Order: sequence, then C-alpha cells, then structure tokens
Amino acid sequence: MATPFTSGAQSLEDRVRVLWDRSYSAPDSVLQEARQLLQEARAEGSYHAEVNALELQGEAHFYLLDLDSCRHYYQQALGVAQRKEDLEEQAHIHTSLGSIHSEFGERDASLSEFRQALTIWESLQDTVQLCGLEVRIGGALDRFDLDDLSMQHFVHALRHCADCGDSLFYAHALNGIGVLHKKQRNYLKALAVMDSARVIYARQGEAFGQGGVLNNLGVVYKSLGRYE
Repeated sequence: MATPFTSGAQSLEDRVRVLWDRSYSAPDSVLQEARQLLQEARAEGSYHAEVNALELQGEAHFYLLDLDSCRHYYQQALGVAQRKEDLEEQAHIHTSLGSIHSEFGERDASLSEFRQALTIWESLQDTVQLCGLEVRIGGALDRFDLDDLSMQHFVHALRHCADCGDSLFYAHALNGIGVLHKKQRNYLKALAVMDSARVIYARQGEAFGQGGVLNNLGVVYKSLGRYE
C-alpha cells in the first residue's frame, strides 16, 4: 500500500482509503473504481492519488490471481514514483512486489524486489521501516526453505527493533526464529523463543499474533509428544 497522503484533494484521499479497505473483500469493484480514480487523479495532478490508484489496480488483480496484470500496475506505479524521485514510495512498491512474487512462489523475483527495498531504506537510515521489511524477507526466505538466510534477516530485524523500540515486530521476528528452530527440530529453542514472542503479544494486546504463536507452540509440543 502506498504511503499516507500529505496533501491533495480530500475527496480523492478519502476515496483511496475506502478502496484500500475494500481491496481484499471486493477486488472487482475496487478495480473499476480505481480506474476512474486514476483518470481523476491525473486530471487534477494529484501524485499521491495517481500512485495509489495504480497500486490499487495491482492489488485488485493480485486478489483476482492475475499476476501479470498485478505486476503491470505496480510497475506503472513504480515508474510514477521514480519520476517524482519519491524514494520512500519506491521502497514500499518494491516491498509489495516482493511479497506478491513470494506468494506466487517466484523466489528470484521476490528476493530481487526485497533487496531493492532494503537498499533504499538502508540509504535513508529508516530503522522503523527496516524492522518490518527484515521480517517480511525472513518470512519469504523461510517459505523458500533458505533457512540460514532467513535466520539472518530475522536477527537483523531484532536488532533494528531494539534500536527503535518496536515491540510488535520484535515479537514477529522471534516467532519467525521459533518457526525455523521448529523446522530444524530444535524444539526446546523453538519453545523458548516462541514463548518470548507470546509474552510480548499478550503485553501488547495483539490477539492475532498471540493466536498464531500459540498455534505454533502447540505444534512444537505435539512434536515433543506433550499433549497437556
């Protein structure tokens, strides 16, 4: 998703937010409305509405399982951001493309996009963005069974999160590390790391994350033959 608006017509801004909220549940209608939004954004000269409208079309095609069209519109959005010399938006788009390629099992394309996003955020020294990106990369590498590289990125995420005080992504990284230990049958390490993540999720009131890590803990206990 594109970066938040800092200027521009309020009506366009409101419509963009509504469309992003509906992009998963109603991709067909979002696709049609985003096309209209794109025309209006270009007519009014609104950069943020234009780049969002293109990304929305890409996102809608993703949920419609049309990877070629998805990639096409995100690449168009990237071109707009590059002409504007908006590095932050470029990084967000590369991250989105990395996640999209990962979901479709395209390892090399996914990692290429993630690396480009990583290079930008590192050049901007944006530790907050690096927290989330390193977790995403770690998760993608896990799915591609590149466990050692995945571990490295999760550890990088822990360091960035410690620097900027991001407890939630710290917990995400811990959970990712725990999953890797589980895959490698290091069950006691997995339990320790996952339980640390569980404590953070509980303290943050993050029910979704807590539910996920509890499920992972259950799998580990089952692997150990412990069903209590």
